[in-house]
This record gives sequence, structure tokens and C-alpha cells, in this order.
Amino acid sequence: MFTTRNSRSAWILALPLALGGCAPAIHAPSPESVRPPEFGKTLTILEAGATSPHSPWPDTLWWHSLKDPVLDRILSIGLRPDNPVLQAARAQRQWTAAMVQLRRSALGPQLALSGQVTPMEFSNNGAFGALGLGHRFYDSGTAGLGFRQTLDFWGYHHDLVQAALGEAAASQAREADTRRLLAATLVEQYLDWGAAERIAALLRQKEQLAREQLELARQRHALGLDSQLPLQQLERQLQGTIESRVQWQKIATDSRLALAQSAGLGPDRLPTHAPLPPQQAPVIIPAHIHLDLFAHRPDVRAALELAKASQAQTKAAQAAFYPNISFATLLDLDSAHLATLFTPGSIAWQFGPALHLPLFQSGALHARLHGAEARQELAIALYEQTLLGAVRQALQALNELNRSQQALAASTIAWNSGRASLKLASTRVDLGLEARPRYLAEESSQLQRSIHRTMAELSTWKAWTAWQTALGGGYGQ
Repeated sequence: MFTTRNSRSAWILALPLALGGCAPAIHAPSPESVRPPEFGKTLTILEAGATSPHSPWPDTLWWHSLKDPVLDRILSIGLRPDNPVLQAARAQRQWTAAMVQLRRSALGPQLALSGQVTPMEFSNNGAFGALGLGHRFYDSGTAGLGFRQTLDFWGYHHDLVQAALGEAAASQAREADTRRLLAATLVEQYLDWGAAERIAALLRQKEQLAREQLELARQRHALGLDSQLPLQQLERQLQGTIESRVQWQKIATDSRLALAQSAGLGPDRLPTHAPLPPQQAPVIIPAHIHLDLFAHRPDVRAALELAKASQAQTKAAQAAFYPNISFATLLDLDSAHLATLFTPGSIAWQFGPALHLPLFQSGALHARLHGAEARQELAIALYEQTLLGAVRQALQALNELNRSQQALAASTIAWNSGRASLKLASTRVDLGLEARPRYLAEESSQLQRSIHRTMAELSTWKAWTAWQTALGGGYGQ
């Protein structure tokens, strides 16, 4: 038989479902609507100029392929967990992990113990005094044990947990991205330091040659064999070489100090000099890069997780339109005198469900939902921009790597040719067929070719570093 109590219960259950139709629909785009940009044709064109076949994806410690023990030691120190740069990223990750636990706690049971002792005395002229209770001392007290469980029928707290999980995953990816960018910065600053020191040393040799050339020119001028013009030209060349050497020494010092700061170290903990890597790094072009690039880029992963988190936040804002239902129980001890607080007559209890339904909040719920939709749309746009940026960085890095390799090959050919010419000039001087000033000029030109070659090597190393960084540094392996 359908009783009045059953009818009332049915209405109570049907009311939230009926009012749920008042919750607006979500119109913001989802992360699944973003499609990775197509760049296969462009990649094929750039791969045609590469000097290496396809290889596996680079390892997380990609700089080890340079075979430079000094660089390896600096990177192991610079990427230590207590580096201030990584500490900040780790603290952010730990905070988001705590937020996950906080959001999950709303779905779990809540148990609270309370107690209170309230000595009091009522006025004789007040309401209690009229009942004959005035000017009497009461050492009243209460003690209670309460239990509460939220019933998340509409998924409000579940969506908040999913949003917190997305933010935690994004924070973890950002920590990896911070490490990726820090490693690239350390490698580039080390290469700048080593190249600047080598170039400064070459310029120092060139300066010594210029001084010797200048001394020979003065002797020839004193003997009347040359005019003042060659002497003036050599003086200007010497001055230019000195200025260049000082400038490159400054670059070397600045790079060393910048490296110390990035590594979170005092400059004294770095070596005095930085030898350049003994060999060129292999060019790694992973197979299926157009599919795997986005999985190995921590910044792309972070943007995706943030987009998912914003989507969950929007769902939670929509679920806030539905009733909030919970179940609570309370076991209470209440007595006007402490002496009788823990007697059976002081026991009181209550239990039952509770329903909170927001009927009118002056548009606050709609404002929160529209704001969440705007944040979700922004997160999706940032995710798409990050995808496009990852593709651009990878293709630009590969293009620059190809160009720098070609420039290095050309400078190496010129350097080898100059070395042969210098050897020939030395032989002609030994045979008396050539004057020493001619040999000094050829040696100075060879030193300049060595400087150009060093700069080409630096460009190649830095382009290779940018390529490894653009590939994500092995994240996700």
C-alpha cells in the first residue's frame, strides 16, 4: 500500500532531480577537441638535410653523449634537489599534492569530539529568576561525539578531486620542465664559457704574433725598407686584437658567473677553466617524432593536465546547482552540573540526513559557472598554443642544427686548408724562399680560422642542445 510516508519520501527524492534541470549546460571546449598540428611534410624536408639516420629517443641525461667529465660533474651538481630553482618547483608540486588530499577529505567521513564547561549564574530579575533559578551557581558542561558523511550524488566533490589531481599532474610535469630548461641553461652557459676561453687563448696567441709582426715592421721601417703605412696597419690590428681578447675574456668570466648562479653554487666551487667537449655530439632524429613529440614534452603534458583540471572545475561549478545532501549523527552528554554529566540521564542523540539547496544567490552560481567556463576555454587555448610552440621549437632547432653543421663543415675545410698552407709557408721559410713576416701573417690567418671554427663548433653544440631540449629531454620514458 502506498502510504503518506512513502509519498513524502518519493517527493523528497524527486525534488533534486526536478531542480537539477535548472543547472545550465557547459559550452566550453574540451581538451579532446584540440588536434595536434600537422608538420610531417615540413619535418621530412628538414630531415633530408640531416647527417644522421633515425635513432631512439634521447636519454634523460642527453648531455652525457658529449663525453665531457667536467660538464657531467657540473650538471650533476647543478641538478641536485636542493638547487633553489628546483626547490621552488618541488615545493609547488608538494603543495598541489596536499591539495589533492584536502579535496579527497571532503568525501570521507568526518568525526569530531567536542566538550565544554560553562560555569554560570542566572540573574534573579531575569527570565530564569522568575522561574526560581536566579542566584544559583551551575557548573554545566557538555560533551559530544559527532559524525558526518557527505553524499556526493552529483559529483561535486569528485570533480574537485579530479581538478586537484590534474593540477598535481601538471605541477609534476612543470617540475620536470624546470629541470629540462635548467639542464639546457647549464649546458649552454658551460659551452659559452669554454668557447670564450678558447677564443681568448687564440686571440692571445694572435696578439703575440701581432707584436712580433709589429717589431719586424719597425725594424724594416728603420732600415728604410718599408713605409709608415704597414707599421700603422699592424698597430691598428694589434689594438683590435687586444680589444677582442679583453671582450672574450669578459664573456668567459660572465658565463662562468652565470653558470654558478644557475647551478646554485658559489663561483669558487666551479673549476677555473672549462675545456670544450672533446667531440661533436651525435645528431639524434627519433623515429615517429610527429607522434611522440607531444608525449615527451613536459610543458605540453603540463598544459594538457591543466586543461583537464579546468574542465573538472567547470563540472564542479555545474554540480553546485544541485542539492548538497549529507548524513549526520550526534551523541551528546548535557548536564547543568558536572557531577551528573556522565550519567544516563545526560545522554542525548540525533541522526538523520540534511539537504541544502541553493534557491537564490543573486546570480552567484551562474557567475561561478561562467567564470569556470572562461578559465577552461583559456586553458584549452594555452594548451593549443603550447602544442604549436613545441612544434615550432623542434623544427627551428632541427633547421638550425642542419645549418650550423654545414657551417662547421665549411669552416673545417677552410681550417684544414689553412693548416696545409701554414706548413708550406714554414717549409719555404726554412729553405730561405720566404721571409718570416709572410709566415707570421699566414700563422695569424690560421689563428683567425681557428677562431671561426671554434665559433662554428659553439653554434653546433648550442643548436644540438636546443634540439635535445626541444625533444623534451627524454621526459616520459
